[in-house]
Amino acid sequence: MNHDEILSIVKDAYVVVWQYRGELEHVWPTPPPEDCRWFAYTEAGEAIDAMLRNNLKYRRNNTKKLDEKDEWADCLIMLLSSIEDIENAMDAHFPLWSLTTTPLRKQIIDGINASIIDACDGDTFDACMSIAYLLGDDTVSRVRGRLEAIKNKQLSPADDRLYSSTDDTQPWVIPNGTTKTVL
Repeated sequence: MNHDEILSIVKDAYVVVWQYRGELEHVWPTPPPEDCRWFAYTEAGEAIDAMLRNNLKYRRNNTKKLDEKDEWADCLIMLLSSIEDIENAMDAHFPLWSLTTTPLRKQIIDGINASIIDACDGDTFDACMSIAYLLGDDTVSRVRGRLEAIKNKQLSPADDRLYSSTDDTQPWVIPNGTTKTVL
């Protein structure tokens, strides 16, 4: 995947995240950006835990099953939740983002660290780009799947009257006031 393809994937994932955030705000409120970045950090830890658990040379004291890519998707959700204006974040990110000789997971952790230290949407966006590269073409569907699981957990049957996240007639408001229609 090239830079523009990854950029498009991150933008699409952003729209999906904020569609669900809008739909679930009353039961799953969006934390402030700084807290979202801290939550992303914990999700990154879970992704690393999943990676280590899936390594057959290690034995853990419990049999918790984690999917590393699902945990990275959760991390991406929280990073995208911290970005209020995607266009500004894209402008602030390093325009020639690319994979370096730094291992990809370390590059992601470094990006999250920088976003926490500097509270910079550009650093956050760079971490999002790295996660989208790691997840590949199914990034958006994986994010949507994780959000659908959250929706199912958070909503009781009495809340079925809410719009579905797949209702293509319902516009959603993204934090900067832009109205987007469901993909």
